[in-house]
This record gives sequence, C-alpha cells and structure tokens, in this order.
Amino acid sequence: MNLTHLVVVKGDEGRMLAEGALDSGFAGELRLVEDAKEAGHRTVELAKPGDLVLVKGSRGIGLEVVVDMLARRQENNG
Repeated sequence: MNLTHLVVVKGDEGRMLAEGALDSGFAGELRLVEDAKEAGHRTVELAKPGDLVLVKGSRGIGLEVVVDMLARRQENNG
C-alpha cells in the first residue's frame, strides 16, 4: 500500500501527527485543515474510486462528517 495523501486537522495532536509523518519519510501530499468539515471537503476532492480511505480521530473532533461526505458522493455517483 502506498500512502499518497494525508489530511490532518490542525491542533496540537494534528501538528504532532504531521511532523511525525514527515520525520518518518512521508513524501506524499500533506494538508493541514481547520476543522472536520474542511477535512471532508479535501478528502472528497482527493479520493478517487477504488481508493482506501482511513478516517481516524477522536469523537470530539467530529470526523463523522468526513465519512458522511464520502458516502454521499458514493451514493450520488452510484
């Protein structure tokens, strides 16, 4: 599996995740976003049919919106 994109919500944990990815040699595209809604929009823009998308975070950040946006896109594209 080749990780090509990483969308991270800003904040202390997000910054540490992004720094860790870069320190570990991540060479893909890294996007820091303000909130879950923006993460959803960026993820929908980046994900292509057949891509594997991992949505991981605390419940408090509200990343369910990312999954909902991806599901709606899938439903609309049939």
